[in-house]
Parts: sequence; C-alpha cells; structure tokens
Amino acid sequence: MGRLGLRGWMLGVALAMAMFWAPVAGPVAAAPPAELRALMDRTARHLLEEGATDPWSVVALRAAGCDPGPQARGSRGLELPHLAPGGATTDYALAVLAILAAGGDPRRWGREGMDLVATLRNAQRPGGKFGDTVDGRGEELVNAHIWAVIALAAAGEGPAAPEGAREWLLGRQLPDGGWAYAVGLSTGDPDLTGMALLALRALGVPASHRAVERAVTYLRRSQLPDGGFAGWGADPNAESAAMALMGLVAADRNPLAGGWSGPDPLKALLAYRLEGGAFAHVAKGPADPIATRQALLALADCYYGTPFFTRLTADRWQNPFRDVPPEHWAAPALAHLVRRGILKGYPDGTCRPDEALTRAEFVSLVVRACRPAAQTLAAARLFADVPVTHWAAPAVYTARELGLVRGLSEHLFGPDEPITGAQVVTVLLRAAGESGGSEVGRPWWAGFVELARERGWLYPGFDPERQASRAECAWALAQATAR
Repeated sequence: MGRLGLRGWMLGVALAMAMFWAPVAGPVAAAPPAELRALMDRTARHLLEEGATDPWSVVALRAAGCDPGPQARGSRGLELPHLAPGGATTDYALAVLAILAAGGDPRRWGREGMDLVATLRNAQRPGGKFGDTVDGRGEELVNAHIWAVIALAAAGEGPAAPEGAREWLLGRQLPDGGWAYAVGLSTGDPDLTGMALLALRALGVPASHRAVERAVTYLRRSQLPDGGFAGWGADPNAESAAMALMGLVAADRNPLAGGWSGPDPLKALLAYRLEGGAFAHVAKGPADPIATRQALLALADCYYGTPFFTRLTADRWQNPFRDVPPEHWAAPALAHLVRRGILKGYPDGTCRPDEALTRAEFVSLVVRACRPAAQTLAAARLFADVPVTHWAAPAVYTARELGLVRGLSEHLFGPDEPITGAQVVTVLLRAAGESGGSEVGRPWWAGFVELARERGWLYPGFDPERQASRAECAWALAQATAR
C-alpha cells in the first residue's frame, strides 16, 4: 500500500470518481511509473535548496504544482534577463512565463509598470511571425516565434493575428517533419520539434492535424534505441529527451496514457537522474541545472497530461475558491490540494468550506491523493448501500481492499454519513501505513489521534467525535500530503 507524502506518494490508475465534493466522474488513465510524484518532489526540493530564483526553475516548480519558495514568490526576487527596449523576444517570453509562475503580474511589471504581455503581442510582424526582437525586427529565429506564442498562451492571450502565427509556423516545417532553430536550416531538430508542438497546441492546432502527425513521426524516427534523443547535433542528453517528451504530451501522445508505441522516452529521461534529485546533461555526467529544470517540466507534463504553460497561472492556486478568502485559515491547504490536482470544488467556483463532508466524499478524496490501482468490484463483497452504480464505488472498494476503511457494519458503509474527526485521521494514517493500535478501556480511535497529533495533522478545534467540515478534512489531507 502506498504512503501519503514525499516518500510514499503512489501513482496509478486515475479512478472514475468525484473530482472533490461533487460526484463528477473523471477519465481512467494508464498507470504511470511507481513513485513518479515522489521523484518530481525530490527534484523540486533540489531546486529549492539551490535557491530557485532563476526563471526556468520557477517555471518548472510551478508547472510541477510546487510553490517556488519565498525568494521568488510574488516575482520580487526573480533573476530575469535584462529586458532592454527592442530586446530579444525570447527574453521577454521567458520573463512573462516566470512572472506568471511566481504569482506576479507581467502586465504591470517593475517600477514603471511595464506591460510585458502587450510588448510581446506587439512583436508580431505583418507576415504572422513574431520578430526576433520585440520591436518586430528579424525573421530568422523560429524559436523566437515559438516562445512568444507559448508565453502569450500562458498569460491567457493569443497573437493579434492568430491565423498568421499558425500559418507561419506550419510553413516552417521541414520535409523530414521536424523544425529547426532558424529559417534556412534543412534538417529538423528534436528539441525544436518538441517546442513547435507546444506552440501548435497553444495555437489550437488539433492533435489530428497532418503537421502534428508528421512531427510525431519525425520524433519517432529520431529516437535512439534507449528511447532518448540527441538534439542540437550533440550527444544524447537530458534536455533533448525532455523537450521531445513535452512535445509528445502536447500532441496527445503522452507515454503514460498509452499514447506512444516506441521505446519509452520517459524511462530514457529518468536515466539521467542523479541520487539527490538533480539531472545530468549527459549520461554519467555531473548535476546540471538546465537539465534539471527541463527534466522537471517534462515529468510534470507527463504527470498532469497537459503542456506546462496551461498550469502557470498561480492566482487560481493561491485563492482557488470564491467563498474562501485569502485570510481563511484553510486557504493554503485548499490551494495545496488544487495544485496537486486532488480537488476541484463545485462548478460555481465555491468550496463550501463549513459544510459537512460525507464518508464517501472523503474516501474518494484520499484515494485520489494516493492514486492506487482501482480494485475489481467483487459482487460478493459489496456493501448494500454502495452498489456498483454508486458514484463513489470505485474509491470505496479500493480503499477497503487497501485496508484504509471499514464499514459501519459488515454490510453497510454509510456513504452519506458525515465523517468524524477520528475517522479522518484514521484513514489518513492507514494510508500512510500506520496502525493506531487499541487498548482496553480507551476509545478505538485514541491511538490514531495520538499519532496524528505527533505528526501535526489535527486541524484547529479538532474533536474526534464531531463531524468534520470540508475545510477541516482538506486541511488534514493537505498536511498528510505535504512534502
């Protein structure tokens, strides 16, 4: 059984169950490699320990669902490239991405309140291409066009002339199906092809488009026997593997979802991982900061199944629900679970933090956090009040088979009964592989509550026999899943 937290975060089949409180079914995905979330968290911790104030570290951390840390939070401590008037478009694009990831506003940047998003948008030339510089000069650099498109998408914007931007990029695809760094080059490059697939996704080009299929075929032909890639004319390296992997996710060919039939590029990327969480540039090389940042981006894209630029807007993670103000005592915990993709809330944007949470809802939430493989619904062992058609049946029976829960009796689970504080911490500790034990003369939950107190998992005003609110359940779960 998997454990909650850094060391035991298990990944597996995403159950078709409620996203959080509301019983909205989700898709079933293929099982990712064991402990991928834990590997991502260790790499994130390495970046934070190194002082994550450079732009790509902050982008990678946020894309992985992690707080970039107090130094970069709010974007005040970011080490951005020099944004000279008429400067490189790629510098402005990176600044927009990093400021968004740090929780800042690229539309009012610095003492002068520069609108970096508008500056980037205005760099588009009449022919559709984004200039090599933000004053619109230069038509050579394909990567300048790509990163302008990606940064604008992250900011919730599109090009002023989206059709022109799309057609220009499609027109730069080479006969081999790939893209190259600059106009005039005759052969594709895996790195640039991965980047181009990200930009095509940002421009709304569907995965079924002929250009996307040609690019995927190019990547397959470029792949090495071990699943890796060698871009920029260099030896096989982590950055090329990471960028190609990100492109595949953008093209809906995520290896974790069964979208790739060739050698496993994710396995190839993980071969560059070092003991402390960093990644090497080349096999058996030392830790490399650029390789580490790009690897974390690629791992996160595979994990979430979406391109990184779709996950950079931090404000929804800092204050995700309209009925939970930033000063609410449980707001950080709720934001943590939103970052993890564990909870979503109601369709109207609320969380209803003070309402009771049912046993079925909490078990679904915990199983979503653990992400173990779904258990077969054995008819002989069904609870009478949780038929196979019940929205929470997959979660309830998975939790029972893993030993996380028991019924109110042999035949009844009580899915609609409010969950109590004692039941909350008991489920969490069982998910962490702990047993509270029992002693004669003490309540059954006494040992669990003592363990939860030692771990700091008891929410304010905890009462083992009182029903727990949604905010209280979320707070306890956030503590259990914190790194």
